[in-house]
Amino acid sequence: MFAKEFAGISTSTIVDEIGRKGYFKHTAAIDHSAVDAMVHEFGPNRVAVNHHGISPVCFGRTWYLNQVLAQSKLAFDLITSDKVLDIGEGVLGEEFRLTTKRYYTTREGARMAWHRDNKDDPERTSPLNGLIFIFYLTDVTEGAFQFVEGSHLFDAGTDKANFSDEYIAEKFADKIITYTAPRGAFIVYDIRTIHRAKPFSGIDYERSSLFFGMMSEPTLSEPVLINTSFFDSLDDRRKYYLGFGKREIAPAFPTTSVKTMDDQNTAKVLQEVSDYGRSIGIHLNKDGPRIEDNEFVAESDLATISGPRPLQNNSGGRISSLFRRKHP
Repeated sequence: MFAKEFAGISTSTIVDEIGRKGYFKHTAAIDHSAVDAMVHEFGPNRVAVNHHGISPVCFGRTWYLNQVLAQSKLAFDLITSDKVLDIGEGVLGEEFRLTTKRYYTTREGARMAWHRDNKDDPERTSPLNGLIFIFYLTDVTEGAFQFVEGSHLFDAGTDKANFSDEYIAEKFADKIITYTAPRGAFIVYDIRTIHRAKPFSGIDYERSSLFFGMMSEPTLSEPVLINTSFFDSLDDRRKYYLGFGKREIAPAFPTTSVKTMDDQNTAKVLQEVSDYGRSIGIHLNKDGPRIEDNEFVAESDLATISGPRPLQNNSGGRISSLFRRKHP
């Protein structure tokens, strides 16, 4: 999976550079064949309606698949690899937890504020130690990762976790690095580093990455789902890292609902539901759902799932095997 040149770089070299500069990057960390296979394992970005499986969510102009360890064996192998764990141990010590993970795709119009990741509060930093790894899964020419070099070593005059564009431009314009790179590139950075994704708009372009983080604090971890077919056994180091027998207090990122979808995907979901509804005799209008004989089906008139017997309309037509009319 790892490209030969990157695999040959010593852990001590990477750890030393993170300590001095706040990051280490390499433009050819994983083979293109592994990148393409991983993206295939993640599958397409679409809102899955009533789908019993792992699927992405839509949060504005970005798609997120949080449970990557249940979806992609290649992602599992990378996130639990000796290379990654050795870097973590070199910076954080022997004990550290996987805290966050996701495959994400960002589209034009997405915006992210300058911020730091060493926080357990949305607005304030905390004395937390950790690393974030990002592997580019597409060629990144727009929306690239931006960071303030060396910002892990200074407090920026505040314990704030978020910063305005104007503040960063005034204080650190000469220290901003924009990391455009081809697919297969990688960067690992100290969570105290000030960073963002550079905003872009007016162009039909998407960028995708695998993102995951680790911290020495053992409780600030998201829930982890793992496909057990991906491994035969785990050593103690990986069990601790993945949180076996440990608790977590962070919710899966991001928190989503129908209200976080953008207009385009809301329309797609409505169209899919509407098309299916028409196929079984339910039509949607401003008053609510109507069956083919034009009788209004009030929300209070639909029972929760109660068995396989189909609901019939007054004309005897099939409505749904999932809902049944309440009877007095």
